[in-house]
Amino acid sequence: MGLIVCSKHGETGFMPFVSKELSDEMLKGKRFSSSHLAQVEVVLIDEEDGEVMHTMYYLMTKDCFFRINAKSRYEIRTDDDEKNLDSIFDPVMKGGGICGECFRDCIIK
Repeated sequence: MGLIVCSKHGETGFMPFVSKELSDEMLKGKRFSSSHLAQVEVVLIDEEDGEVMHTMYYLMTKDCFFRINAKSRYEIRTDDDEKNLDSIFDPVMKGGGICGECFRDCIIK
């Protein structure tokens, strides 16, 4: 999570892996329950030794998840794996992201 200066919350954490569609709706004030969200686990694995280097989670609506026919987990070991991931997720993730506090404000508990 990076840092941003949110117009509502000031300096705060930034969630870069929230789909554009979801972040746009949240910025308009729409609220979501966790049952309407999908999480995709992306695991970066060292090609040489097979060790997990990093794990990220992409967040989107379940509608978006099913529309792009996503899987719940991807392992990225090679450049080809990364290109495949980009071809699936770039159209829905690019331009997304949201202030962590704004995100929390939009989740119905």
